[in-house]
Amino acid sequence: MTELLRQYSKWLYAALAAILVIYLAAYQDEANVPFFEEEQLLKDEPDAFVINAVYTTYNKEGVLTSRLQSQLAKHYPDTDTGVLTRPNLEIFQQGEKSWHVESLEGELLIKQDTLKLRGDVEVNGASDDGAPILMQTQALDYNNKSRFISTDQPVKITSNINQLTAVGMEADIDKKLIVLLSQVTGVYAQPK
Repeated sequence: MTELLRQYSKWLYAALAAILVIYLAAYQDEANVPFFEEEQLLKDEPDAFVINAVYTTYNKEGVLTSRLQSQLAKHYPDTDTGVLTRPNLEIFQQGEKSWHVESLEGELLIKQDTLKLRGDVEVNGASDDGAPILMQTQALDYNNKSRFISTDQPVKITSNINQLTAVGMEADIDKKLIVLLSQVTGVYAQPK
């Protein structure tokens, strides 16, 4: 009986060792990443994180033109872009705030000085007579150099007296000019 137990335990130890070797070999294959793939993974890693980030721009005369804030900003050096969480953009004219833009997420293309906003984008501003204007869309691009807003997505514009919907929009911040590109519909209410 003792001989049978010794022989059985040898087989048991051999089976456990074989299972351990197979497990380690399988685990090792998953953990290994070829060098060229590992290098690409490192390139895709951010090199900086900023909590409550603020990015401010001024014109040549030193007058404030925009202030971009974000709950979290990550900088990716390979593409020189910033990925933003809950970005909040204030656009100024002659140093006074004229437009306020916010969204769920954004991407700052640093070399192009362009902000791409995505998810529940809202733009608050005012018409020439001071009446509030609200623009809503799911995606919007803002070029800080040209001070131009554009989208190819559906957009809704609401003011005190009308509501417009369209697909696609271009807006010149400084001229307060909005061009709706297609499928434009509107409702106008006579002011009281």
